[in-house]
Amino acid sequence: MQKDPSLTGVVEAALEIARKRRDTLARLRAAVESGDNTKVFEIARELCGVENDEESHRINPRVN
Repeated sequence: MQKDPSLTGVVEAALEIARKRRDTLARLRAAVESGDNTKVFEIARELCGVENDEESHRINPRVN
């Protein structure tokens, strides 16, 4: 059975994303272990896709 060439690129992209996430999580773990809270929050924001200067806005202020 032959591999679908169009899926090869998708698989490679998924593997690259997984590698980058693994590396980022390792950096986060190291920051937590060293007690560097500034770095912890910086990396956590990076993982969540939040820019450092963004404010969080609640849609419904009654939701905690």
